[in-house]
Parts: sequence; structure tokens; C-alpha cells
Amino acid sequence: NVFGVREHRHGSKTGDGWNALFFSQHGYTKKALGIEGDFECDEKTLGPALLKMRAVFAENKRGHNQQHRKSGKVNARVLGKRAPMHDERVFKKRTMPGKRSYFVLIGIDISASTIGRNIVLAKKAALAQAELCARMGIKFAVYAHSGSDHDPESWNSGIDLDIYLIKEPDEPWSADVKARLTSIGPDSANLDGHTIEYYRKILDRRTETDRIM
Repeated sequence: NVFGVREHRHGSKTGDGWNALFFSQHGYTKKALGIEGDFECDEKTLGPALLKMRAVFAENKRGHNQQHRKSGKVNARVLGKRAPMHDERVFKKRTMPGKRSYFVLIGIDISASTIGRNIVLAKKAALAQAELCARMGIKFAVYAHSGSDHDPESWNSGIDLDIYLIKEPDEPWSADVKARLTSIGPDSANLDGHTIEYYRKILDRRTETDRIM
């Protein structure tokens, strides 16, 4: 029984992701929870990834020749071979890409099973992906997701989807936003289908030509 969505912002008292009340009460330290750890990705890893991204985006902006066509501009390279054989595929066509724009949504699973090393790795990966998007000038957003009891005071009350707003789509990538990402800890359950539906609706509202989850 999924009742709805609860959105949590940094600094609010709602949600356990940034508050870690449940696990702290059970003796977990911040390091054991994965709230404290090594989240920075070194330049030896980021540098080659950035070069690959630049190559891909540059390729997307280039025009391409479509070969072996039966109409278009004569392809002088194949004319001598194919014309005597009455092969009509002696044309080529130059295609130019349309104007493309990009938006990336990064979602982090912070269910209880990620506690410790797993959430450290998840946050490190998200931080690296966000950093690459920022350096490329690609608009992006970062969220974390979990799920917990609809009514904590009532047993078997059903569940709500919990979404933690780490970086909203048009918010700048800043030190404060990075701190929101690294300081979040594990929460409770997985509601993957509902989470993807929530993320898809965010992407549907964007106007970019290419939207990536």
C-alpha cells in the first residue's frame, strides 16, 4: 500500500536520510553508516572520462556522409566502379545534426541495504557523474530515494516514497550542494518502480532534446 510521495529538503527535520535518527539510536557511527567517508573521485579517473565525453558530444555536433544512396550528390569515389555495372548506388548525402541539448537526472538508492560501504560508493559515483556534467556544462539534477512507513506510529500502515532533493534541475553545482550529497545517509526501503515513475515525470517536464536518467 503506497500512499504517496514525501519530498525532503536539506535542513528540514523530515526523513531519516539527513537526520540518521533511527540508526544513531541503535549505536551506528557516521562512519559506519557511510555518512563520513572518502567521496572524492581523483583526477586520474575523471580526466579520461571527461575526454571521452568531449569526444562523444563533439561527434554528435558533426555532420555525416550517408554513402551508397540512390539519390543525392554523386560520390566520385564509387562512380567509376558502379556506373558501368548499372549500380544506382553512386550518390551520397550530407546530413547535419539538429540542435541538441541534454539533461541528466542522477538518482541514488539510499535504502537500508546500502548502509556502510555501499552508500559511500553510490555517493562517490554520483559525485563523479555530477562533476563531469558540471564541467561539460550539461544541466543535471541529483536526488536520493527510499521509502518508509506512512504512519510511523501505526504498524502496517502502508508506505510512502521518500525523495531527497539534493540538487534541483536549475540549481547551481556548489560546495553546499556537494555537502548535501556527501552528508546523506541510509534510510529504509526500496520502491524502485515508483521512484523511476517520479524521476520520469521530472524528465517529462524538461525541454531538452535528450533526457537521461
